[in-house]
Amino acid sequence: MSVATAVFYLIALITVVSAGMVAFSRNIIYSAFSLLGTFMGVAGLYVFLGADFVAAVQLLIYVGGILVLILFAVMLTHRITDVQITNRAWQNSRSNRGRRLHLSFDRGRHGNPVG
Repeated sequence: MSVATAVFYLIALITVVSAGMVAFSRNIIYSAFSLLGTFMGVAGLYVFLGADFVAAVQLLIYVGGILVLILFAVMLTHRITDVQITNRAWQNSRSNRGRRLHLSFDRGRHGNPVG
């Protein structure tokens, strides 16, 4: 086995392992960095196939653009999972509505005008 063949198989193995980590990782940050390894491995395979321009485009567009966009989106929305969503305003308005309705019926029974 020549050195070029061994390097090719090494890059192919890194690409496949990184793609598996993207698919099976539960953490979005680890998936994004594994996607970086996958894109770099695919660019390396393009270099071995003699498609230098396609490898450069792969690095510029996918690694330089899309992956950076994914990482920024993850960093900006990371704290969304920490937010606890409650609708206390709706609960307060519902209980206030019930109190007002009760008071209006109470006034009506005792001869006070409603409103």
